[in-house]
Amino acid sequence: MGVELVVGKVRLLLPGDISLDGQQQLSTRGASRLDILLVPGHGAAGALNERFAQMASPQLAVRPAKADDVKGAPSPTTLALMRNATGLRTDIPGPIKLGIDPNGSGVFTEK
Repeated sequence: MGVELVVGKVRLLLPGDISLDGQQQLSTRGASRLDILLVPGHGAAGALNERFAQMASPQLAVRPAKADDVKGAPSPTTLALMRNATGLRTDIPGPIKLGIDPNGSGVFTEK
């Protein structure tokens, strides 16, 4: 079901290829809000469960995708579900490096 990392006060979820059912299970367990979410399924249409997105409510949503993605990721629906998060996309600037301050006072990116 992926990997959750907690560094100080910062919660990060790397869900891998978590299914919609897996996302539903996490959201019904009452999992708490995330600081950073690697968006499942590259943000493709149908890859993100609405309830899971609401539960996660990340401050930062990282959407890995290729510049020439023929599947249209990230989809407009995924972008809408993550609209309150600061979004980082790998299809435009390329690889992203995240640094996490364990005190929770900030997350920085480096390209």
